[in-house]
Amino acid sequence: MLRHPVLATRLAWLLPLALWASSCSQTATNVPVRSLEQSGRVSFICLGPDAEALPAPIEACTSSDFAETYHLYALVTQTGRGEVALIDLTEGSVVDLDPSMPGYNFLPTGAQPVDIVSTPGSAASFVAAGEANKYAIYVLPSRSILDPAPTLTSFAACALPSAPGRMAIVTSAVQGSSAATCDGTLHADVPHDNGDLSLESSPSGARKLIVTMPERGELAVIDAQQLLDQPRGSFDACKFERVIKLRVDLPAVLPRQRTPEGGWAPGVDANGDACVFSSADEITPPAKIEPHPVSLEIDKETGLAYLADDAAPVIHVVDLSDPCSPTERSPLLPMSAVDPYRVVRTRELAVSPTTTDGRKFVYAIDQREGSIMVFDVSLDSTDRTPLMNPYPDRNPFQAPDRISFAVPVKTLAFALRDEPIAD
Repeated sequence: MLRHPVLATRLAWLLPLALWASSCSQTATNVPVRSLEQSGRVSFICLGPDAEALPAPIEACTSSDFAETYHLYALVTQTGRGEVALIDLTEGSVVDLDPSMPGYNFLPTGAQPVDIVSTPGSAASFVAAGEANKYAIYVLPSRSILDPAPTLTSFAACALPSAPGRMAIVTSAVQGSSAATCDGTLHADVPHDNGDLSLESSPSGARKLIVTMPERGELAVIDAQQLLDQPRGSFDACKFERVIKLRVDLPAVLPRQRTPEGGWAPGVDANGDACVFSSADEITPPAKIEPHPVSLEIDKETGLAYLADDAAPVIHVVDLSDPCSPTERSPLLPMSAVDPYRVVRTRELAVSPTTTDGRKFVYAIDQREGSIMVFDVSLDSTDRTPLMNPYPDRNPFQAPDRISFAVPVKTLAFALRDEPIAD
């Protein structure tokens, strides 16, 4: 077949011209740059605004006397990016640690950060990462979190044998020293290049990191200063000072819930007395179930840790008043008055402050319903079952032992505020 040379030359010029015209006719897509994406847990620290970023207790940032000296920062886990965002709450801005790169750049940690906690004096923060086959705790010293362009090797980390869950910071006084491990070894001879936790005066005591490992049903105690002293970029195994295996101690027969004031069902009987609810005579608990703690709350007033369990019908109670000697107490027993044979599990909880009449309560979320159960954990309380609402017949659409809303409850928190007094 013969080709026309002039026609072939014109087609060769027209083809790139058509491609250029079609590309110019397309509208450019503007991709929004978001500072925060898939935020998870948050922790707060108080730092100086200068390059040294001297740590201070949170009270220093909430006092008007130090408003210009210290800044309050929020550290927010970015679950999709494997980072921790740094937000200056005093300035009201998100901190970009590497302005030379497009977008917002944060503190890199392992993938899937599930929790973050900070020491009371803001000297350091610890991030639990659930990255597959790389379960770890990353250390973020406060004196270096404002360094420009941080990388993954800018911080130390320790490897965990299982995926971590919730964490907490507690204090322990060992042999009268505020800087010692559980076996009494002092940290005085070790250089604290990343920060000295003994300088945190309130509360006094050695800082201990409490880590839950849900798949193993365990609670581990790690010395925070020992972890903070690890060199940057290291990834050794975490050194556990104590490990407690959680139990699922269920009685042979579950106890009855206490009859609420005013009875349970509306109406009166032939004698004019209010109907009284009575649960089944004997309810046998389910067979042996392995614990799987998913939430951790520590009552700072009593040193008791409460752990929600989404596999077993218990709320674990662990005495951490001395974290070097943790002991598990009798658990709280979630149950349902409407369906006493249902196995009730929990997923989130919160501990209330002590009320004016000396009472204390644990609020727990029912995993299936998303309703709230309330347990009386005051010093003189012996009831381990959910409290019943008084006069439940006044609200027939509410379960007698629940606080329900139109939508399932996601999480719980308590806040204190001062009542204004008019002069």
